[in-house]
Amino acid sequence: MSVPQSHHDELRLALIRLDTSPSEMQFHYVRAVLDEEDGCVSRAARRMGVHRRTLQRMLNKRGPKPRAEVRT
Repeated sequence: MSVPQSHHDELRLALIRLDTSPSEMQFHYVRAVLDEEDGCVSRAARRMGVHRRTLQRMLNKRGPKPRAEVRT
């Protein structure tokens, strides 16, 4: 099974832009690790060094809110 690239690509773009909020970075990182572990929360949590329940709480949060554009 191949790993979807969307979360990896979003994470790479976020790192390049450096204008990403910490919650956005966390969201894309968690999704990328979870994709690599084929959706197994226990393995993803172990790999990230967090408790499984902590990762489940992270996943229950909605994705990052879109930022309001600044008008000049």
